[in-house]
Amino acid sequence: MLTIDTFDQQLDTNTVQKGRRYFTRKAVLYLEQADDTGWNAEVEGSEVYTVEIQLQGRTLLDAFCDCPVEESFCKHTVSVLFALREKLNQPKPKTKRASKKLTLDDLLQQITVEELRRFVADYAATDKTFASKVQLYFADKDDRIDVGKQYTELVRKAIRAHSSRGFVEYRKTGKLAREIRTFLVTGHQFLAQKNYRDALTVSRVVIVELVNLLERCDDSAGYLSGTISDAIHLLTQLASSEETAQPLREQLFDFLSVELKKSNYFEYADFGARLLDTAFQVTLRMSEPDRFLALIDQLIPLHRDNYQDYTQHLLRTTQIRFLKAIGRTDEVRRLTQESLDIVEVRQEVVAEAVEAGQFAQARALVQEGIRLAEQKKHPGTIRRWQEQLLAIAYRENDIPTIRHWTKAFAFEPGQAVSLPYYRQWKQTFSAREWADEYNALIRSITQTAAQHTSQRKAVWFYEPDTLFHQLAPLYVEEKQWAALLNLVQEQPSLERLQQAHPHLAARFPTEMLALYLPVLEKLGEKAADRSEYRRLAQLIALLKSDIPESIPVMNALIKLLKDKNPRRLAFLEELNAVQ
Repeated sequence: MLTIDTFDQQLDTNTVQKGRRYFTRKAVLYLEQADDTGWNAEVEGSEVYTVEIQLQGRTLLDAFCDCPVEESFCKHTVSVLFALREKLNQPKPKTKRASKKLTLDDLLQQITVEELRRFVADYAATDKTFASKVQLYFADKDDRIDVGKQYTELVRKAIRAHSSRGFVEYRKTGKLAREIRTFLVTGHQFLAQKNYRDALTVSRVVIVELVNLLERCDDSAGYLSGTISDAIHLLTQLASSEETAQPLREQLFDFLSVELKKSNYFEYADFGARLLDTAFQVTLRMSEPDRFLALIDQLIPLHRDNYQDYTQHLLRTTQIRFLKAIGRTDEVRRLTQESLDIVEVRQEVVAEAVEAGQFAQARALVQEGIRLAEQKKHPGTIRRWQEQLLAIAYRENDIPTIRHWTKAFAFEPGQAVSLPYYRQWKQTFSAREWADEYNALIRSITQTAAQHTSQRKAVWFYEPDTLFHQLAPLYVEEKQWAALLNLVQEQPSLERLQQAHPHLAARFPTEMLALYLPVLEKLGEKAADRSEYRRLAQLIALLKSDIPESIPVMNALIKLLKDKNPRRLAFLEELNAVQ
């Protein structure tokens, strides 16, 4: 738990030091309590940044700074925490009971209704934002108040206030998003009060204005996208509510019908998919399914070129899902057969065939799926279909096919050995069969590596290392410790020794020590900075711990290194620590 008393002990030391320097040189220009838990501040850095702190008692709930650093607790935030701690620790001045502070409630009790009306009218005449907020607050009093127009003006004014030459910069998006979120808070209040009309209006305005803004801002931090997601969530709640009136559902569907025809909703995040699902939900409750199906028919040709078929597949799979929801099974079958080029649709058909025990049909569907994926050069899809063939083979207890795919997956070219698939492959053999199969495998791997070595031209990798990485996991899995030792002895590099150490240090201490010693001596000769000194010292300590017989040899090595490097104090410190 982060508190105002201990934050400097809990946060990153470097950030705390920088924040303390900012605080010491009076970079915190302004600090004031906004409400019961909130504090606002301004800090002067390369420019003036705004900081907000949420504090419950003395516990820190949240922090925000609009500087480019994408962290809650940057140096500007930390400087404000120091200032806030100083402020909170100051003794509160004693006040006389007679001089009670005047509150707004006290003042409102003293003025007349006519005076308040005159003030509101005068202030609204000079501040259009205040006038809009008054009208929105009392929107239910007069149907002539255009809530949509008022919210649109407020949102656009907020965008203009945070824009520079029509563009919202990265560091401004957080402030803008927080300002827009206040409107969404009101929208959720409308929803809780069952004022569905105005809740729809708020969400609709925020979605349209912010999606249009995305091309004119740097939303790398995702603040505005997150706000759009919140607005879509509010819209989805309206669509899913059983209490939403039919005319309002139709308004919502009409809005979605217009917006979903715009390509930008499918170009950012998952906005298009979520709005499409909202249209799906509201149409089910409207009991007018043909309107949604007609919309899908209109959208398919409009979004034909978007993102390499993603939007097309989304629309077509949503169409099938909707037909299933309304029980039109004949149309589902027809569209499913027409949409087998979509991986998700084909997967469902394969799953149905497998469940029905129609394995030949399932295999044929998968093979065709592999052919289509190969045409599109989608290796990930090919692999998923191959895994499906393995799953079908298990259902049929087709041992030859199980062996084929488990071995293929265990030893994929250019990849580390997959031990889970290796074990599955091994399980298909009896103990006697496996002995022969395993020996044949080791011979095959060794011969292949030898062929590559004889044919090798200058390449970036070293062939014996490739052989080690192929065989070592198998020797460990099969507990062939002597074979593993022989493999390490072929080229006793530090990497090989460290990989084999957990398995061989206790079983072959003398042999491992003999392999380690020249490697450590060479490291000692090349070590040139503190990190390299420490790495060598840690290796010495590891050997002394895991191979007790190495202690006198390691101590002699330490003495040798100290004698050779009497003026390298950092080296001596690291060696003394493990002597």
